[in-house]
Amino acid sequence: MEKMDVKEILGIGFTLLMEIRDLLKNKNRLEILNLLKKEGDLNITKITEKTNLAYKNVLAHLKSLEEVYLIKTEKQEKKRGREVIVTLTSSPTKFDKEVIFLPN
Repeated sequence: MEKMDVKEILGIGFTLLMEIRDLLKNKNRLEILNLLKKEGDLNITKITEKTNLAYKNVLAHLKSLEEVYLIKTEKQEKKRGREVIVTLTSSPTKFDKEVIFLPN
């Protein structure tokens, strides 16, 4: 990894925070995040049932949330096809990979 100066580090963090802020203005995305926080990992069908949102809309919201590393999805094999499990992330992966945190 090449060295980054403080302005670059702040730029990455600020940009990601602004993206997250904009995404969280949507009440449906907040509802999905709160549901995952309350109930833990869920498949997409369960999220659709519990939020009363259309499957297509849930997929679009999940894609947006995954792009800013708030959730992650994992495909799991089942007896009858595949299932996608959605999980809250513990920390933004983008920061873990691109930014070196300095000690306080």
